[in-house]
Amino acid sequence: MAQFMLYKQGSMITCGSLSLDYIIVEEEDVKATQEKGWVLDPNDTILPEPEPEPEPAKKTRKTKAADDEQNEG
Repeated sequence: MAQFMLYKQGSMITCGSLSLDYIIVEEEDVKATQEKGWVLDPNDTILPEPEPEPEPAKKTRKTKAADDEQNEG
């Protein structure tokens, strides 16, 4: 029966820039273990970068000159 090593973020080992915990499970237990948050590839433990918050819309003020141009005949 095949065994698989699964990973999640932790502190047991360092793999490149990743700090990981790992476990070794039998083939029939892989799916159940993945449902608990473990992954087959260490790179899958990297969380996506959060999307930057949109900048607040800037209020624009009309100048008196711009207002006068719109009011021309």
